[in-house]
Parts: sequence; structure tokens; C-alpha cells
Amino acid sequence: MYMKCCVIAPNSGGPRETIVNEETGFLVNENPDSFAEKMAELIKDKRKAEAMGSAGRKRVESVFAMDNFVLQLENLIREVLSDANK
Repeated sequence: MYMKCCVIAPNSGGPRETIVNEETGFLVNENPDSFAEKMAELIKDKRKAEAMGSAGRKRVESVFAMDNFVLQLENLIREVLSDANK
């Protein structure tokens, strides 16, 4: 996603947490036909592939950037400490 490539991944596990289906990529059933169908769709519609790739890059930069990770971790630590002091 960081490389502005639309991602096609199985609809399970980690991909469900990172990919926004039909926006930054596709979450598909775990069979070759499902993957092939989405690949063909992207080959036929280059604009869609580029738009989804750009959306994926933006998602990576906003959600998974180190600054955001550090901020989320700091907030979690504050929350845990606050709960411990109650």
C-alpha cells in the first residue's frame, strides 16, 4: 500500500485490519478465482487501480506512520496509568 499499489488479499487475519475493502484494496475469498477476478478488474480499470493505490498510500501514512504509532502508544500508557491510579 505504501508503494501506491492496490492490494488484493484474503479476507482474514491481518489484511482485515489494514485494507479498507473496495477503497484501498480488495478483501477476497481464499480461492484463485476470487483473486483472478479482482486482478482482471484492476487491469481493465487503470484509473480505479491508481485511485485505490493512492488511497492505500494515504492510509499507510495516516494510520501506520511512526508518529501516529508513538502517539497511540503514549495515549495507551496514559490510560493504563490513569486506571491504575483510581
